[in-house]
Amino acid sequence: TSGNGNAAFGAYALATNSTGSSNTGIGAGSLQLNTTASNNTAVGYQAGYSMTVCSGNTALGYQALYTHNAGAGTEHGRGRVCAPAWIAGLTEKIDQISIGIPPAVLP
Repeated sequence: TSGNGNAAFGAYALATNSTGSSNTGIGAGSLQLNTTASNNTAVGYQAGYSMTVCSGNTALGYQALYTHNAGAGTEHGRGRVCAPAWIAGLTEKIDQISIGIPPAVLP
């Protein structure tokens, strides 16, 4: 690969990275499908699992930003901080911080 400055700790963390740089994956499967995205931090089991091209995100906790992805060349999802996983499916969002249980889950 040609990516630089990446750190992967855990089984399959950053397993498919090719040109993405300055990523940190801590936990089994964190940033597992990342290929070209850069400047991401994912901590927790499968955090940022399917982020392949989104850059500048922070995923904290079990499967946080698990399904988050945007098309190549877009700014969607940039600068997102996410904990926990429920917000993983949101798209077209920039500079978000989401923490806690979604209202639909509360009694």
